[in-house]
Amino acid sequence: MPSDKVRDTWWEVPDEPKPCVFVFLILACALLGLVVYYGFINAMLFIPSSFLIIVFAGLWYGRKALWFALFLGFLHIVLTCLLVGSITLESLFCTIILCLVAFLTGTIVEQKRRFKDENLRTREKFKKLDEDKLAFQEKMKSSQIACDTVSMKLKHLSGIMHNDIFNNVSALIGSIDLLKTKISDPEILVEIDRSENIARTLQRHIEFARAYERIGTSPPQWLNVNTQVHALLSSVPQNEIAFSISLDGLEIFVDPLFEKVFANLINNSLNHGVRVRTISVSYLPFNRDIAIIYKDDGIGIHTADKVEIFKKGAGKNSGFGLFLSREILSITGLSIKECGVYGEGARFEIFVPEGKFRFA
Repeated sequence: MPSDKVRDTWWEVPDEPKPCVFVFLILACALLGLVVYYGFINAMLFIPSSFLIIVFAGLWYGRKALWFALFLGFLHIVLTCLLVGSITLESLFCTIILCLVAFLTGTIVEQKRRFKDENLRTREKFKKLDEDKLAFQEKMKSSQIACDTVSMKLKHLSGIMHNDIFNNVSALIGSIDLLKTKISDPEILVEIDRSENIARTLQRHIEFARAYERIGTSPPQWLNVNTQVHALLSSVPQNEIAFSISLDGLEIFVDPLFEKVFANLINNSLNHGVRVRTISVSYLPFNRDIAIIYKDDGIGIHTADKVEIFKKGAGKNSGFGLFLSREILSITGLSIKECGVYGEGARFEIFVPEGKFRFA
């Protein structure tokens, strides 16, 4: 038998009362009437005994117990008439009370049964929802595994292709350089230079693609900004550029490729700043956030170019550096903008929201 069909208590209403119970109740009513009629007990005991029968009938049959109440009421009126000689108001009032008890008991029991059925239906619905949820999660898990597998294979294939193309382009550039040493015709040298520029552009595109596909592949981590900046200084001519770094142990939660952000900013200063002699890196509070400030004393950036420089392909060379920097920062909700004054130098502000920075 299913567990939801087992009665919790002995008096709970069954879904289908057995006929023997109905017969038992009828016999109990008749027996009660006979006992009272023949005087074995006081007639006043008829009323509480009748209530007991009515309650049991209501528990088993719901509002159908009204029929038992009417039967007992009629029996009480008849017995009273036989004993007293007339129909009394007391017997009529007792009959009404019996009917009310039967109605109330039956109504409560039927409501309880209705609530129980509704609860079972709700449980079945939730059970079905849970089963559907588990099935959906299994499908999603299988799909995720399939996507991860495909992504891994594509990434592996892409890496192989990038390496092969990069090596071939590098070999092509080497061949072009060797060819230039063996040719003296100015017109042919111009065409060779043009071919070399195309090959170097392809090389830069491949380098960008290799860097861009790595963004977001590793989980973000806390990085010390001071350490990241100092690691880049070895590639900068120290006798030409003076650095001022004031970060007070600042750490930010960012993609591991964050080092490329400052590498691109420094390269931008060296390649486009024209007269850069000093570079400074510091931070400023900004409400509950902070802003990392990168400044140089070069020629700066025109107002019309302040937004364009972050777009893919903008700039004089590959046009990927600042675009790549913005993409790396956006992984953890950081942003960057240029707000320097043209003629006074470039000023890049990296905004770090609350919760994404700390001081070690």
